[in-house]
Amino acid sequence: IIFISDEKPEIKRNNIFFYKTKDVINSGFTNMHSKYLCTSWDKSLYHISLNNKYKYYWIIEDDVYMKNIIPIFSNDNSDLFLFGWEKKYGDKWVHWKLGKKYFNKINLSASINQCTRLSRNMINHILEFNKKHHSLLFHEILFLSLAKKYNLKIKRIKNLKVQISALDKQKNLSTREKVIKANRENYLIVHPLKKWYNIK
Repeated sequence: IIFISDEKPEIKRNNIFFYKTKDVINSGFTNMHSKYLCTSWDKSLYHISLNNKYKYYWIIEDDVYMKNIIPIFSNDNSDLFLFGWEKKYGDKWVHWKLGKKYFNKINLSASINQCTRLSRNMINHILEFNKKHHSLLFHEILFLSLAKKYNLKIKRIKNLKVQISALDKQKNLSTREKVIKANRENYLIVHPLKKWYNIK
């Protein structure tokens, strides 16, 4: 388990990595967020580019609550896991303009990726994209569009105990109440639950 920290960490551990934003930007690892030039998404792919030695990589945002589901998929050779919504070009979505320069309308797609798994094959296509454009692209467009362009194997997880977009019907509940509900109802993955890790 690797942690990518946006700020220089106070805790010193071998699995906590901090990269200076300017160094990551200068390496072309930028634009994986729709608004910010460089985030932990870019730094995570930068880290993987320096340590690309595994068959599969799980990327999990820090505000995702999840139980130990990784072993469930240990024998699955898919290139991209989708746990939530996906969109085809033509749906009303404000961010399509970000991908039009790079993908044709057939392959231009989007997915929510707060929790996902990428194969080394998928990673290599992302790194090739980076090498060609000296940039990355909003991950909600980049991952699924690349997977479709190169006919990679996509795994769509349909499970009522996974609510990666949010607990849609629980918008008025506090974060604490959402975590309690997720535990009680045995949810596998829930997002977003900001700072759920501080809940007693």
